[in-house]
Amino acid sequence: MCKNCLYKDRPFPQNNEGNKNRGKICRLCERKFCVRLMLKEEISYISIQRKAIDEFQSQLADKKKQYNEIKKLLEDEAYKGKGAMEEL
Repeated sequence: MCKNCLYKDRPFPQNNEGNKNRGKICRLCERKFCVRLMLKEEISYISIQRKAIDEFQSQLADKKKQYNEIKKLLEDEAYKGKGAMEEL
């Protein structure tokens, strides 16, 4: 709690229904707690998104690898087919 708690309007801590006699916090401190809660929510949302992005990137890398293998096989077959056509 800050030193200049003049306008108290919220029980502290917020989810403290059984121990409401622990005191109240000022509006400035209330704002700090609200901002902290919002930041925690956003950080968790960002971490979930980051995990999804990492998963999609690994899937993309696997697909690129498969694509390159198929491309190489097709190029080899085309090269072999071209060599067979020249022999005829």
